[in-house]
Amino acid sequence: MRAQAKPAQLTMTEAGTLPLVGLTSYQALALAGAPWPEGSNKTVVITSGAGGTGFLAVQMARAFAAGRIVTAAASVLPSSTPSRLPDPRHALLLMAGARRSSG
Repeated sequence: MRAQAKPAQLTMTEAGTLPLVGLTSYQALALAGAPWPEGSNKTVVITSGAGGTGFLAVQMARAFAAGRIVTAAASVLPSSTPSRLPDPRHALLLMAGARRSSG
């Protein structure tokens, strides 16, 4: 593991959420069987792929050799939607083959 400087465009709070959303994305992909063997042609569905957790999940799914990554987002977001990284507790991430926790 290697330490990196905080990107200038992120606040400390925003930068501090990245480890949690990264872990959330990783755990969801692991439940779906990631990493997959190269050429397995696995399709992964990530809801809100442009959201705070989804954007990392898309990149991780690609790195874990997903054959197809499917995502969608609303064309109009509510006015209360944060402009950048949202609170990861409000992010919903569903992966093909993953089970949702009851908590």
